[in-house]
Amino acid sequence: MLLLNSRRIEKRSPFDICTLLNFSKGISIIFIFLVHYQMLGFGWQAVHLFIIFSGFCLTYSRLEKGNLPWQSWYFKRLRRILPTYFVVVIFGYFFVALLIMLRGASLLESLWMSKRTLLFDLSLLKNFSYEQISTFPNVSLWFIPFIISFYSIFPFLYQWMTQRRGAQHLLVVLISAIFIEIIFRASAIYWLDGKPIGYSGLESLFAENLFPTLALPFNKIPDSAAFPFQLEAPFGFFPSRIGEFAIGMVAAICYVANRDRFNRIVLSRQAGILGILIWLLANVLISTSFWGWVIGDLLIAVGLSLWVLGLARVAATQPIFSRFFGWMSQVGVFSYYIFLVHAIFIQVFIAFIESFAPEYISVWKLPLPNLIILAVMIALTAVASKLLQQFDRSKFTDWIMQQTFGRLLGVPATY
Repeated sequence: MLLLNSRRIEKRSPFDICTLLNFSKGISIIFIFLVHYQMLGFGWQAVHLFIIFSGFCLTYSRLEKGNLPWQSWYFKRLRRILPTYFVVVIFGYFFVALLIMLRGASLLESLWMSKRTLLFDLSLLKNFSYEQISTFPNVSLWFIPFIISFYSIFPFLYQWMTQRRGAQHLLVVLISAIFIEIIFRASAIYWLDGKPIGYSGLESLFAENLFPTLALPFNKIPDSAAFPFQLEAPFGFFPSRIGEFAIGMVAAICYVANRDRFNRIVLSRQAGILGILIWLLANVLISTSFWGWVIGDLLIAVGLSLWVLGLARVAATQPIFSRFFGWMSQVGVFSYYIFLVHAIFIQVFIAFIESFAPEYISVWKLPLPNLIILAVMIALTAVASKLLQQFDRSKFTDWIMQQTFGRLLGVPATY
């Protein structure tokens, strides 16, 4: 097992990645918010940052805090994400029912018509079906069962990476994870009509003018409920991004081994510039060939991580950006809650306009009305995120989780 006792006395670099993570998460969630508000076409790519940061933070925490029993580790992770997830699922369900009622249906009819999405969301099975993976009113929820799939393999990956010392062993594990990702994605794209999550906007960004047919996946399998595991569905599980997650894990191990050296390399200006170049190359690749779809997400993750961390370093070290850094870092603290709730308000608003006032769609797109509505969406998201945080920190939530998952995993009560 990898034991690095020197980490307790090692002096941190003034440019330390751990001080920049919340800022980077804040930037990421802003990107995701804006892509759902239809203002930032590439904003979906910020999900890659959360994947790499998850691998980094989970591994770093494990290395720092020692060998917490895996049952307790699983309980802590589920306690972190599931209570607020279930609240948002139910909240969204009633939002949809309300919209259906506004169209003339009764209360019972509205609740019944929305049941399918509710059941898939509550059971965490939505990613098995291309029809359910990104459903109204909250397209973001696919990420929760997706990240839980990573939790299921994290103990194995962690033991594999830390059972032996040395860069050579880490490199072998990392290459193996990347190889698994490439093989899985190629199989999904060529055999399951796969289309990576987020690529639906390619036709409007690149493919419509340059490569008219690439925005569409293969169509070898009939689109039907008989075989729901196609299109985006295969990309809702860990094999499709295991290379990215492993990069975050390896980064954490390297960081703990030598923080100063890691920070000097990863947070250097050269790394930031390299990240921009890799990111631009990746965006070209996903717009030119299906093999670009196979490797594109991995390159986007690496490139975007490097240049966003570079941006965070600049904001943290330049006095002129100190307030911006502090504000964005606070947004990062709330990033999970924002991730859960923002799409509900945005999607319900868009659906309401399209259904009841389509003549105002062009007005909404004008600069001033657009900014006003954006401010309203931000305010609603901020209030809901704060309420969600308060619920998450309550004793009631602790009790519910202990009585359910705590008992299931055999974890003693701590509240």
